[in-house]
Amino acid sequence: MRCVRLATILTLVIISVGVGLAAVKGIFGQAVDGPTPMPPTFESALPEIPMPTVPLAQDVLATLPPVEVEKLIHPPPVSGSQILYIRYERSEKGGSSYHVLDPQTGHETNLEPFPPDQYSASLELTMHASPTGERILYSVFFDFFALYTNPAAGEMGSIWTMNPDGSDKRQLVGSDELYFPANAIWSPDGQKIAFLRLPDPRAVKQEKLKAEQAELWVMNADGSQQRKVADLPYIIDHIFGGNPSMQWLLDDHIYIVTGIVFEGYWLRIDPYTGKVTPLAKNVQPWDVEISPDTQWIVVAENMSATKITALGRQPLNLPSIPAWDQTGEKVAFLQFPYPYDPDPKREPGIWVRNLRTGQETRLTALDGETSARCDRLFWSLDGSMLLCDAIEGLYVIWIERDEGQLVIKNPWAQENVAGTKFIGWVPVSSHH
Repeated sequence: MRCVRLATILTLVIISVGVGLAAVKGIFGQAVDGPTPMPPTFESALPEIPMPTVPLAQDVLATLPPVEVEKLIHPPPVSGSQILYIRYERSEKGGSSYHVLDPQTGHETNLEPFPPDQYSASLELTMHASPTGERILYSVFFDFFALYTNPAAGEMGSIWTMNPDGSDKRQLVGSDELYFPANAIWSPDGQKIAFLRLPDPRAVKQEKLKAEQAELWVMNADGSQQRKVADLPYIIDHIFGGNPSMQWLLDDHIYIVTGIVFEGYWLRIDPYTGKVTPLAKNVQPWDVEISPDTQWIVVAENMSATKITALGRQPLNLPSIPAWDQTGEKVAFLQFPYPYDPDPKREPGIWVRNLRTGQETRLTALDGETSARCDRLFWSLDGSMLLCDAIEGLYVIWIERDEGQLVIKNPWAQENVAGTKFIGWVPVSSHH
């Protein structure tokens, strides 16, 4: 399943790069010739950050500080969770619609449509519901082709919030002649928003700034008190304005991997002091699956148990991508049958592991064959449900009673064509 995820990301990147180069030719009159220049080394880009003279382990650059449990952020209390998803239209013009479904009652809300100046490619990649469920955050990105052909695309990037029903859309941040905002995320308590300001390729072309002059900014949830936190003197990869590795974790620090298609650096950033700590190099987003409390890191191809120990964290061996609960105390995962997993250690199906006790429990709501079709699992913020995103649609598993149901059907499943896609959980605040 990691291969499916990687293939999806690579396809998006190849499409965006191809369209981008074609548009560059149309705008500037000539295509970019010659080999793509290699980005500067991190050591030269960040000379003020001392690197260890003796490597901690291969590609590990720093050790994380010990986890102080008493200082971890406590997410807002949540009494329920709803499903935010996209339904694709199958027509010559294409298109899509956004919906929020309550899996308990079956009640569904159709989000108000996005106007042309906000409807950009893969908008769903950047959507995040606030931890309180009151607003949905999203980042709009228009590539060269859209800017050149779409009159409504007035700026390359912008950041917005809206109500869970799609109403009351508010722009919080826009672009300027040098930078465009991208990849906005919530703080764990929902009080702040962090986002990147990335160099506009047109300004880079005109040598007004360098491609490795990215910035990290933080603002209040309503867009007020915007401030630059740190300079990130490195090229930050993104797909349509989104970098899936960027997280604000319970230790109140922001983590991001600079590369997506190509290997990059894993950074830890203090959103208050602006301190940037490079943790590891030669990694990609799926190499650094870290628990919300930062105590565990999943062993991966470029993240061995030795590296994780050198980072000062506990290695966790799992056969698939993890689905963490919001505290990081439990993790759900898929055990695929042979031959998908050449050496399965457990019975095929969905498993939940208590990281405090080490106890593992197999959920039987979905049989092994059905669970093997899950692209991945997602744990609801109220802790009561898991979502399985499969080709036939979206399944919900109620953990305590171990029951499952296909709550959203994909009408094109028999043709093996994706007609629906899970975006994220929308929590229902216990104060509502």
